Amino acid sequence: MAESDEIMKSVPPDNERAFLTEIDKARIHMGWIIAETRDWNGILNPELNKVWSGEAKAKDVLPPLVPRLNEVLSRN
Repeated sequence: MAESDEIMKSVPPDNERAFLTEIDKARIHMGWIIAETRDWNGILNPELNKVWSGEAKAKDVLPPLVPRLNEVLSRN
């Protein structure tokens, strides 16, 4: 299926070939699993929203969150 005309003749075709050549190098990465996702997001997202909206700089809002986020991570 991956090498079918439907895929390989899509526009632009060169970009589609990249997926096939990289599959051999792909590795599953077991990232962080945060059981308390709701708590994590409740701490982080309000502050990130300030950064995304331009109200604040990440360097100002994120460091004070570290102890709170570490506490969430310590529960896992």
